Amino acid sequence: MRIASIVCVAMTVALISIIPLPADSSLVDDSLIDDISWTVVVYMAADAYPELPWEDDVNEMEGASLHDQINVIILVDPLGDNNSVILELAEDEPWNGAIVSPILADDGTVMPTGEADMASPTVLSNFIIYASNAFPSDRLVLVIWGHGGGWFGICPDGSSVMSIADLGDALHQATGELGRRLDMIITDTCVEGVMETMFEVRDCADIYVGSEKLVPATGFRYDHALDSLTDDPAQTPAEWGMSIVDDYVSSSFFSDGSVELGVFDLNEIELLVQRMDRFSRQAVIYDSLYGNDLLSAILSAQSSDYDGWYKDIGDLFSRIQQAPLPIELRALASEVLRAYDDFVMCSQSHSSMLDESEANFTGAAVYIPADDVLDYGYNDLDFSMTNWDEMCIAALYTGDVQDNDAPSPSVDYVETDGMLSTAIIEWDGVFEYYEAWVFINTTNGLEMWDIIGSEEPSIVINSLGGELTISTWAGSQMHAEAHYTVLALMQCTITLNVVLASMNGPPPSEVDVVAITEKGEFDLTNTGDGYALEMIVPDDASIGDLITIEVRDRMTGALIGSNKTLVGTNRPVTEVLVWSAPSTGLGMQFYLPAGALVVIAITLMMVAASSRRKKNGL
Repeated sequence: MRIASIVCVAMTVALISIIPLPADSSLVDDSLIDDISWTVVVYMAADAYPELPWEDDVNEMEGASLHDQINVIILVDPLGDNNSVILELAEDEPWNGAIVSPILADDGTVMPTGEADMASPTVLSNFIIYASNAFPSDRLVLVIWGHGGGWFGICPDGSSVMSIADLGDALHQATGELGRRLDMIITDTCVEGVMETMFEVRDCADIYVGSEKLVPATGFRYDHALDSLTDDPAQTPAEWGMSIVDDYVSSSFFSDGSVELGVFDLNEIELLVQRMDRFSRQAVIYDSLYGNDLLSAILSAQSSDYDGWYKDIGDLFSRIQQAPLPIELRALASEVLRAYDDFVMCSQSHSSMLDESEANFTGAAVYIPADDVLDYGYNDLDFSMTNWDEMCIAALYTGDVQDNDAPSPSVDYVETDGMLSTAIIEWDGVFEYYEAWVFINTTNGLEMWDIIGSEEPSIVINSLGGELTISTWAGSQMHAEAHYTVLALMQCTITLNVVLASMNGPPPSEVDVVAITEKGEFDLTNTGDGYALEMIVPDDASIGDLITIEVRDRMTGALIGSNKTLVGTNRPVTEVLVWSAPSTGLGMQFYLPAGALVVIAITLMMVAASSRRKKNGL
């Protein structure tokens, strides 16, 4: 029995050693969760008409169950003069209509005169700095509460409005002095889930919560939001933002209006704006040929209920994808949508049956500026540094002034070794500039391959095989005056190079190396330094196809190595790791680690020794 027990214990130890233990779970001290502290800074601009129910929202906050490590600091400026106060949120019974939160003395740091001008970027900046210094924490969140008007402004106070440029200045000032970014910005305002506002504050926070629609006066459910944070103070700002979105939308199911709210990753906005700018630059080139088609897509896109010229980004670029536009514009629109998907972390909307508007909301909106005095302030925004406003103005005012009736280019093909290897697009030499966007049909769909620009009327395309779509234009001063699409089937030769490697000395020399594609199986030639195969594209394989490379024992035909690669015009050497013998069929998950093997070896020695003692009568 003792021998059996020893073996049992040894095998148990061995099995434990191969069972992966979670990196966190029971090894994490639960007390660390409680150590994550939050400071929520609420900027309540209530000194404006129409009047907003700020007292109701403060009472909602007081009705929440607050964790000890959560501080909520509120600067509220009601209607009237000399009545601005800073409150430190205190818990109260939900049914008590009185505000019980104590007033904090800022010693003139935020309100030197006792009245806060909520439209002043200095007041906002000073309040964030004051609250953060007075209540230091791991997480710092700013809630902007009040009226919003997209890029036109936010937080009105009497006749003054904080511009979005001023908002950016205030947050840059605060985060610069604090030496940290905000973890999240929450805008409980109308239509501030827009590109112009979010791009302005991109360097000041990681997460942003906002709506591209009107927000009802009741706003968010602050009791639910703070209860959610108390229940899980270890959640990330993004997770808390998503719970706010979920609660806001679900609580609107029985309301008269439609709502929308999203959570955005400001760390992804730069790429999105770069791609919107790239699309805009190319669209401006085509304004005189396709301006009306682009304008039609813009006008048909989902509008915000605040302003019809605010368009939902996802719906807008989805419509551009389907519009009768040059293929490069549709491809660039696809690139915008891919970046947009990474930017929008969460978006929910609810359409009331009483609301007849469409509901193609996907998260964020962007404004369509016009060449109008009301839109001149758009130039003060960081977002105006892109070509977006130039594209919108061109689409609104230029229209199709060209009939695209200029002579089409000629297309000639050159044959090399029996293959159509080169296409030459020849324009009449009456333009200043010529360009071709080359797309290739791959197994993943149509993909952009190259952009060729020239001041000469001839554009040469070679070293590429397969079904090509070539979008080419000619014009002057970077405006297209003629556009033509060429469909071509070309061939090219590529070389697949393979080297073998082994973990147990040099790889076997008596092997066969083959490449397997959808078109068949091809033998590679031993070059001395490796193995090579010349393939004709698209006859043997198409660009983007997956190639499986197999190494087989020449004597037995057994598979002793494999790898995969993709077909491309420039393919580096592919390495295949060879094992010296055919696979046993056991996966690595069944191998015992070294420690377990040592335990088993010691156990077997103990069993053997015990057997000898028993045999000798000991």
